[in-house]
Amino acid sequence: MRIMTVLMMMLLMISAAHAAELPDFSLQDIDGNKFQMSEHAGKQVIIISFWATWCVPCKQLLTRLEKIRREHPEILVLAISTDDSSTLAGVRPYVSGKKFGFTVLLDLDNKVVRMFDPEKKIPITIVADKNGNIVYSRTGYLPGDEKEIRKIVEEMSR
Repeated sequence: MRIMTVLMMMLLMISAAHAAELPDFSLQDIDGNKFQMSEHAGKQVIIISFWATWCVPCKQLLTRLEKIRREHPEILVLAISTDDSSTLAGVRPYVSGKKFGFTVLLDLDNKVVRMFDPEKKIPITIVADKNGNIVYSRTGYLPGDEKEIRKIVEEMSR
C-alpha cells in the first residue's frame, strides 16, 4: 500500500511538472514581426498578459506591468492582444499613447489564449521562470495583484 502511495505521488509530481511548462507558440507583433516563444522561454523571466482594448481591468494591469518592466528590464513582458477584427485597429494607438515598452503580440484567432484558458476569460497573467516553467497564473485582475507578481519577479531576479 505504501509503495502504491509513493508511486501515485511521483506520478502526480511528474504530471504537475510537465503541465507547468510554458508552451511554444508563434504570433506576430504589432509591427508584423514573428515572435517565437521557444526562442525566449528558458532564457529569462517572462510575464504574459492576455488583454483586449475593450477590457478595463486588462488595461489597468498593463499599466502596472509596465512599471514592473521598467524596474526589472531583464525580464520579458508580453502583452498578447485578443482583440478581433472589430477592435484590432485600436491596439496600436492605445499602446503608443501609453508609451508601453513591452512586446505586444496579436492573437487574432485566439489560438494561444485558449492554450491557457479555453473559455478565453481575460485578463490572464502568466509568469514563467528562467527555466520556462510557469510559476504564477491568474485569471482576472484586482488592484494589488501586481504586488504578488512584483514579489515573484524580484525573487527570481536575485
